[in-house]
Amino acid sequence: MNVKLIRIDYRLIHGQVVTKWVKQKNINHIIVINNELASDSFMSDIYEMAAPSEVSVDILHVDQAIANKDDLGDGNILIILKDVKTAYDLINNGFNIEELQIGGLGGENDSVTILPGISVSQNDINLLEEIKNSCKRIYFNTLPSEPVMEIDDVINKYNKNRK
Repeated sequence: MNVKLIRIDYRLIHGQVVTKWVKQKNINHIIVINNELASDSFMSDIYEMAAPSEVSVDILHVDQAIANKDDLGDGNILIILKDVKTAYDLINNGFNIEELQIGGLGGENDSVTILPGISVSQNDINLLEEIKNSCKRIYFNTLPSEPVMEIDDVINKYNKNRK
C-alpha cells in the first residue's frame, strides 16, 4: 500500500483532483472515505465515472476504512475525505494519517476564508487543533501551483479574522 496523498475536499472527485493531483502524484487508485456516498450506489457510480479510466476508485464507509487501514489496496493511492470530522474519526480509531492536505472546505456561518475555495469554521479549527499532534503535517493547498498554508498559520488567520 502506497498512500501518496490524503486530502480533505468537500467536492471529493472533481476536475482539480483528476487533472492536477492525480497527475502530480502519479495516482492510479482513489479511495473516497465517506459514509453518505458509500451508502448511495447511484452517486457512487457518478463519482467513479469522474475519475480517469486508468484510475481505480473505491468508496468506503469510515468503519470499512478503519477495519482495512493496513491494506487498502495496491497502487499509488489518493485518499479523499469530505470533511475534517472524517479525518478526526479516522485518527481517533487508529487510522494513521502522517500528512493531511486540506484542499476544499465549504463554509458554515462562522467560516473564515483561508485560501480561495477553503473556508474554515470554529468546529473545523477545534477538530484540527485536536488532531494536529497526531499528524506530522497538516497544510492547506488547493492546487500544486498555488500557495501552501501550514496549520498554525491557518489557526492564526482564523482567530484574527473571525466574525
